[in-house]
Amino acid sequence: MNLACGYNPWRNPLQIDSYGHTAGDAVLRRLGDILRQFVRAGDQASRYGGEEFCILLPDTTEAQAARTAERLRLQVAGSEWQLCPVYVSLGVATFAPPANGIALSPNEFFQWADQALYAAKQQGRNRVVIARKAA
Repeated sequence: MNLACGYNPWRNPLQIDSYGHTAGDAVLRRLGDILRQFVRAGDQASRYGGEEFCILLPDTTEAQAARTAERLRLQVAGSEWQLCPVYVSLGVATFAPPANGIALSPNEFFQWADQALYAAKQQGRNRVVIARKAA
């Protein structure tokens, strides 16, 4: 199973404040609409935290999850937005990393995906980062 965590389209809290929370809510609703286009029957998409979403992708390889995340990133970047361009960062994690076979707990799984999301933001945003666990 793979997890793609992402979004947080604002570079800093002041950006959302400059447009107002109503505008921020509209962006989050629109992101949710776009997200629904990418989920298959059996996938689970939800809001996870204030400005983050996650998608559980069962029966998906890491490479498939990364391609899905990249398609989602491109869709958001290529969409028309009323107030300003919106870009997303996404982190992808695998529940049982094939490289070392060490299974993660569900909590570690979400933390791992969140760390990849944070890495995407640190590397310049508007990108997909795949979580890599040290052996």
